[in-house]
Amino acid sequence: MNKIIETASALGLTAALLVLPACDKGGADEAAKTDDKAAKADKAEKPEAGEKPGAGEKPEGEVAELGGDGRVDVIVDAGGYHPDEIRAPAKSKVTLAFTRTTEQGCGQDLVIASMEIDKKLPLNETVEIEVEVPETGEVKFACGMDMYRGKVVPKS
Repeated sequence: MNKIIETASALGLTAALLVLPACDKGGADEAAKTDDKAAKADKAEKPEAGEKPGAGEKPEGEVAELGGDGRVDVIVDAGGYHPDEIRAPAKSKVTLAFTRTTEQGCGQDLVIASMEIDKKLPLNETVEIEVEVPETGEVKFACGMDMYRGKVVPKS
C-alpha cells in the first residue's frame, strides 16, 4: 500500500512540474494577480495624466519616442520591458540602455535575433546596445525565453 502511495505522489509531483510556466513572471502570487489584471483590463482602467500605475502593474503600450538619434533607458523587471516600444525616425541610431532591476522573471538574457545578439543582463547594471531604426518593420528584442518582448519601430 505504501508503495502505491509513493508512486502516486511521485506522479502527481511530476505532473505539477510539467504544467508550471517556463518563465516565472513574479512568483506564486502571479496567478492570483492574473485574474485581477484581466478584470482591470476589462474595465479599461488607465492611470490619469500624471499618475503612475500601481506597484507591479504594467500600463499597456509603454512607448518612448525620439526625434532622432538618442538613448532610451529600458527597465527590465518582473513584468517585462519598460518601455516595450521605442519609436524614432527611420535610419536613426538609438542606444537601448537595459537595466534589470529584479531577480524575478526571465529578464536575465536579452536576445535581438535580427542582430545576432544574445547578452546577459546583470542585476542593477546597465547594458547598452545600439540599433538602427529600420525604414519599415521593426527590430524586436526579447528575453531568452521570448516571454518578455519589445521593439524598435520607425515613427509614422
